[in-house]
Amino acid sequence: MRTILITLSILVIFPSWANDPSLTVEEPAPGLPIYNYRIDNCPGILGFGKLYYSNDYATKSISDICILEQEGRVLGAEPLERLELTKKGRNGRAYEDLASGSSDYDRNSIKILPDENAPGCVQETVESFHLLRKDTPVSNSSNAGTSFMIGYTIPATAPLPKAKTAEIWFGLRDISRGRIDGDTAKMGTFEPSNDFGDFIGKAQFSDSGGEITLEEGGGYQYGDVSGKLLVQFDNLGGFTLEGSFSAKNLRLAGFEPGEFKQLSGDLLRFRGHILGSDGAEMLGYGLARGVVVDEAGKSHDFLATAYIISCMSDAK
Repeated sequence: MRTILITLSILVIFPSWANDPSLTVEEPAPGLPIYNYRIDNCPGILGFGKLYYSNDYATKSISDICILEQEGRVLGAEPLERLELTKKGRNGRAYEDLASGSSDYDRNSIKILPDENAPGCVQETVESFHLLRKDTPVSNSSNAGTSFMIGYTIPATAPLPKAKTAEIWFGLRDISRGRIDGDTAKMGTFEPSNDFGDFIGKAQFSDSGGEITLEEGGGYQYGDVSGKLLVQFDNLGGFTLEGSFSAKNLRLAGFEPGEFKQLSGDLLRFRGHILGSDGAEMLGYGLARGVVVDEAGKSHDFLATAYIISCMSDAK
């Protein structure tokens, strides 16, 4: 599957503080509800993650965030204010807007935790975060309800990965299918699905980029897989991916009604970071589009977020 993309970028200024950095919003595929947010010159803790919404199954985003702990604010696609430090310990810390709800599960909040992706992979302290913002006028959806975001902080980066070869985990999450109208999927009307899964691949890197070959399923959902992802380094500690992928269900018989049998898709936008001063950890998130074929042979368009994880701490 080969996709030609036209992008649209919009500059947004955070409304709260005059000296805040600007937020740039890109639409990787105009007409689809997917967005890429960037922040330049974060004066606090820079992070990056994926964003999805409780009542809008189609809209997906990736976004930088800027965590201003001393000011009790988070800048990004769904900013937070009036945050107070409510928890602190060896397992992380939490900041909550106490006036926004009666419990920590019902408040606008961000939880900053030890690295959940590749713990201990780099010497610097990479952290994970979970952000929740409820009942807000969400940036790009009129009926979004609560927004959820997960991601990682970026304490230090390297221009290139530590190793020339690496094992890579790549996966799809937050998949939403187009509903069926007869035998034709209707793009724009989506419902959540359980078609998510993981790929294991092998990467070969050069000084400018590389290639990831997807070789096997991660063992829980996907069986036979294939695909190639092209890597491009920006020499500033970041990278992008583009490419296609396909997977078959690990199940061979006994499918439930509506269960997927196979899927294929493309990355519409994907970016990430080479973390650690030695470049031992690669993390990233992206946005994907494709087609799912269910057990009855009917095709559904899908949108999804994607992720990548690799740890090269043992590389010489």
